[in-house]
Amino acid sequence: MPRVSIIMAAYGRPHLLKWAIESIQKQTITDWELLVVSDACPHGTAETAQIFADADERIRVIQLARNWGEQSGPNNVGLARSSAPLVAFLNQDDLWFPDHLELLIDGIDAAGADIAFGASAHMGLPPNGDMRCCPSSLAGMGDNGRYCPVKTFAPMSAWLVKRRCLERIGTLPRAADCIAESSQTWLFKAWKHKLKITAVPELTCLIFSSGNRANSYLNEESSEQAYFGEQIRCNPYLRARILVHASPSYRPESNPRKELFQFHFKKLQAKFGLFPRAVEFWFKHGRRSGDYIRYLRSVRGLPSQTSTPANHPQILRRRWIERHCTYELGTRIDCSESGQGERHLRDGWCLADAAGSLMFAPTVSLHFRLQSLNAQASRLVMHWQLPTGAILYASLNGAGIPLASAIESDEPPNAAEWVWNIPRTATRSLDFEIHTPTPGCRLVRMRLD
Repeated sequence: MPRVSIIMAAYGRPHLLKWAIESIQKQTITDWELLVVSDACPHGTAETAQIFADADERIRVIQLARNWGEQSGPNNVGLARSSAPLVAFLNQDDLWFPDHLELLIDGIDAAGADIAFGASAHMGLPPNGDMRCCPSSLAGMGDNGRYCPVKTFAPMSAWLVKRRCLERIGTLPRAADCIAESSQTWLFKAWKHKLKITAVPELTCLIFSSGNRANSYLNEESSEQAYFGEQIRCNPYLRARILVHASPSYRPESNPRKELFQFHFKKLQAKFGLFPRAVEFWFKHGRRSGDYIRYLRSVRGLPSQTSTPANHPQILRRRWIERHCTYELGTRIDCSESGQGERHLRDGWCLADAAGSLMFAPTVSLHFRLQSLNAQASRLVMHWQLPTGAILYASLNGAGIPLASAIESDEPPNAAEWVWNIPRTATRSLDFEIHTPTPGCRLVRMRLD
């Protein structure tokens, strides 16, 4: 049995996995297992992790059948399938210093603690792309070496937890049920249950928050992780350089009396079971549980997962399509009832008949997930049966795409071929929308080239 189980929840962004996993493999403590839990990811994430698993027997990849849309679900699955008495977490876009696990294990042993966390530098966006001047804020310092529900913010990537704590107070709550972050809500719950939580006064990890980087889940940017991953490997003075310019995450009021009042007022909230951070988020991000994760998804470029009884069938259909719509470039898709078109048709379509699929709404959507990792689509070709004078418009991932040609076609009869150009910046997951002011348009077949 390994000494530490490391859980890494992953969704998309396979280009980041290399740096996170390498920072684990460089740990001075080598007695660990890593479980990479793929949250029903688009093609590429689990496959990239599996390359590391094939080369290192300490790494396992778990591919979930359904998408949870946030980290608590995959992390709880990883916890259920892990075996070590100590559990650590690392987000796929964060990095550890080589002595991260060693310092936290020493901290737990020295303090007789149930939970330990190290200090974490939350990296800001580098000005003018210059990583050497990257601003940061320092979190996880605690208060006199202990967790403080008012002052302490400790991200999960900085935690080391004894398994018995999870058995005692339960697994991570769903983000949809929390006002603040799921991880911080759980940590406050641990404090309320009087678990001993110690703060290790060493910088042990670097945090690259996706919630502070617009559309972070849509682009393939990894320059920050690549730069700092290399610096961790070869620059022994990186910690000192980061700490010179770091600012504290908890900023007290300049007025001592006001700071004293606010601090003790929040301590009183905590004493009566109210999480002070949740109270702040209640005013800042919304009064309903899950408002904060919905805000984060919008920043990251992910669709909303809001559900009501009226649209449950639509939500389930979307999830099914996203799991089954893998596509090889150049394959013809027959949109009649005998074809495979419904694998890619999401919202606004009637059931397919012998001729094709009819639009019942002025806007309909399509979803493709390219099967090949290196595939790059250049155009979308569609054959339609259109009413006289019909006009079509198309957009990809929310942005309009140019029409390359629209010509009559003899096959099938009374059809027209419409071709749209796809920008080079398109990702492997493609969401198209077709708009028309003219009812009665029928899609016969389509393909991506």
